[in-house]
Amino acid sequence: MKIYLAQINPTVGDLEYNFKKHLEIIQKTDEHSHRLIIFPELSLIGYPPRDLILKPSFYDEQLKYVQELAKQVDANTGVLIGALSRNTEAGNPLFNSVYYLHWNKISKVFNKSLLPSYDIFDERRYFAPAAEIDENTFEFDGKKFGVSICEDIWTEDGQEIYLDNPMERLNTYGAEVLINCSASPYTSNKLEERKNILKRSSQRYKRPILYVNQVGANDHLVFDGNSVVLNHENQIINKAKAFEEDLIEVSFEDLSKSGHLETTLEFTEDEKIEMNLEAIKLGLKDYLAKCSFKKAILGLSGGMDSALVAYIAAFALGKENLKAIMLPSRYTSEESLKDARELAHNLGLISTNNYLEININGLHSEMKTLMPEISALAEENLQARLRANILLAQSNTDNSILLATSNKSELAVGYATIYGDTCGGIAILGDLMKTEVYQMAKYINEKHKEEFPAGIIPENIIHKAPTAELRENQKDQDSLPPYEILDQIIYHYVEEMMSLKDIINLGFNPELVKKILNLIDRNEYKRQQYPPIVKIQGKTFGYGRKMPIAQGYKHK
Repeated sequence: MKIYLAQINPTVGDLEYNFKKHLEIIQKTDEHSHRLIIFPELSLIGYPPRDLILKPSFYDEQLKYVQELAKQVDANTGVLIGALSRNTEAGNPLFNSVYYLHWNKISKVFNKSLLPSYDIFDERRYFAPAAEIDENTFEFDGKKFGVSICEDIWTEDGQEIYLDNPMERLNTYGAEVLINCSASPYTSNKLEERKNILKRSSQRYKRPILYVNQVGANDHLVFDGNSVVLNHENQIINKAKAFEEDLIEVSFEDLSKSGHLETTLEFTEDEKIEMNLEAIKLGLKDYLAKCSFKKAILGLSGGMDSALVAYIAAFALGKENLKAIMLPSRYTSEESLKDARELAHNLGLISTNNYLEININGLHSEMKTLMPEISALAEENLQARLRANILLAQSNTDNSILLATSNKSELAVGYATIYGDTCGGIAILGDLMKTEVYQMAKYINEKHKEEFPAGIIPENIIHKAPTAELRENQKDQDSLPPYEILDQIIYHYVEEMMSLKDIINLGFNPELVKKILNLIDRNEYKRQQYPPIVKIQGKTFGYGRKMPIAQGYKHK
């Protein structure tokens, strides 16, 4: 028997496209042997489908594709695909299911037991859980397999948030091999967590595990793939690629052989940065492709954030599909102009005529004559909003998408102009702290040092003091503490949800902590109008952090 793990990149709701992708995989595998083909969670409709599945006709349409796929499966073939099924009992009307297709028909349907409702997950809104008595096993070629769906295996992480344990049930029913069909989003520490859970489950039940994960990006979520096969001795014997589609194969006999592809679950700092970089590139590339955009545009300031966005976009989309516009004002230094031009040259944007400079001095002066009483702060923000208007007009003209350039530190404390530099269709740095932006830039320069000894991102951009250049001699540190301190406070409050008192007890200045926490709370209204952020951390502004805008909680 041959077993195939089909790590695919579905598009949410594109049933025809996803159907063809499944059919292509089935036709690609060896039809002359007994073969079991396993696809990820909700592979036919894409994850997460959200309210799309509430459309009246959606369920019936996807079921037709399930039935059509079943017709392609002969007696020597078993296929597991992820799709919706009906719940005819009390509760939500749908199940998150895996269909077992065999001998030209739907042979069995397995339903997900554990429905996550934390962070970005909201499955209890849509699905009913499987009954605790459901067996979720099937026999193929004389072997018994047990099927779990994504969260079902996360009971093995030691968190007692569920009373049910689907993996224990599969073991009780005598499954010889454990299968997990998953759509597990990427975060910077997810790979280690996931492998630990799989290894604990394999070790506990002394069973091989076939784990197949979705890959690709849908809206703000990135799925890294990294499907794995563990043998009965808790060893990884096969592994799919990260951040791209893959099809891996093992024989049933392989599951009882010794082997070990990895000796550690630890990653170096450079490896972690590289994974984050690949996740962001995939998040951007898929977002544009699945929203029917081919090109992107951004405002290049000569500063660190826009430089990193430009680099990522150029390598993810191709330099021919990226346009950068430098929009200097009277406060823009010659240093920034020089840095922007050097970066544009290094990325190939000048050679492709995709770098422009448009001075906003005239517009800025005209606006000031119309509004002579404008405040100093409003005058600063006016420049950012004028730039946004030009960028959006060019975006409209080119049928391209504008990339927002703010980082997580700025978004946290509101150090970004609403309807100015917050404008855009997607935010690819919105889950990176400012200190992490610098770390990634330094890593990128090291990565390209043979071709660009002076840095593909000009070293001056990395080493000069960060500034918005909206007034004379402005520096970020005029309004904010050093980013090394600010980012720690933001991390403890946003990621770890620590209290004012607990953060102060770590040794930070009490007044500073109180100021930062109040800034974070007060700027919720800006963040909820910010474009989708590519999620790479545990707690991301947007879908995963649901805070009220109008609220009166005070830190004491």
